[in-house]
Amino acid sequence: MIVAAAAIKTKNDAVDQNIEEIDRIMLRVQRLGAAYLFLGEAVLNGFDGLQWIYDEDYRKHAIEADGKIMQRLASLCSKHSIGLGVGFYEKSKGKIFSSYLIMNETGDIKAKYQRNSQGWKCGSVTDSRYQEGSKYEVIELGSTQCLLAICGDLWTEHFLNGIQEMTFDTILWPLYIDYSTEEWIHEARSLYCEQVKKINKRTIMINAINEDEGGASGGVMIITENGSVEDEVEMNSDRILVFEL
Repeated sequence: MIVAAAAIKTKNDAVDQNIEEIDRIMLRVQRLGAAYLFLGEAVLNGFDGLQWIYDEDYRKHAIEADGKIMQRLASLCSKHSIGLGVGFYEKSKGKIFSSYLIMNETGDIKAKYQRNSQGWKCGSVTDSRYQEGSKYEVIELGSTQCLLAICGDLWTEHFLNGIQEMTFDTILWPLYIDYSTEEWIHEARSLYCEQVKKINKRTIMINAINEDEGGASGGVMIITENGSVEDEVEMNSDRILVFEL
């Protein structure tokens, strides 16, 4: 299966604008002939799209996985005839999660994953209503079994222990990292490759570009099971990475 991944431009707390950007990128992906587009962590809200005030976040900012906003994305899938993987802040049964949703080309939900690791939230001002998931999610895309992981999951011991006995081929790894270009090239890039080598699974790492001050600079990278870089989109580039899953 031919799919695509992109580090799209996002703004915090600007869902309508972010959906417009997703629509624009999906049109480009359709023309490239890919079956799915995978985006980064929390791109629908913008990574800093929560205020860390629970009542306000639950009422105004967090998004239902089957609500009206996601129905708009489902309509885009049907419009462009491609599937979509998107990160967002989810509200469900009084809790808020950092989640990832995959829809198929008709907009039907194929998988939803809630981040297991804690690094997404402002711990000093949040309580248990901002919650981590406890389950793992493997989705079949074409003939490939894909494990979903979000950002700090692949650095967290309990998550890594939990997937040791699981069967999957590839990891889809949406994240949000805001290294400078120099920090990434000279230090962090090799650390991420080394971490994937320890896990020993081909991994698709997908960041975002956040246009707010101090935000992430993007980047997409396919890392092989032995820790080498198969292909990548450098930081500050809007190039779409098309590859065989």
